[in-house]
Amino acid sequence: MGDLTQIVTANLAAHYHSPLSVALGALLALWSVAGIAVVSGQTLLRFVNIDGSANHRGSARRAAIYSTYLAVR
Repeated sequence: MGDLTQIVTANLAAHYHSPLSVALGALLALWSVAGIAVVSGQTLLRFVNIDGSANHRGSARRAAIYSTYLAVR
């Protein structure tokens, strides 16, 4: 089962009987969103320091706590 964007893309292709046009539009939309994410991430990295080992330990600690919570629940 696909996510909502895949279902909508399939529905649009079926509705308009133009799967190539819909696929091209979906591809361009995906590339646009990915480009925005890359540019936003690079901009964010100018302001946020993620190089410290404390960040890695904190992330590992949160992941361990969350996975334990899910296992116990």
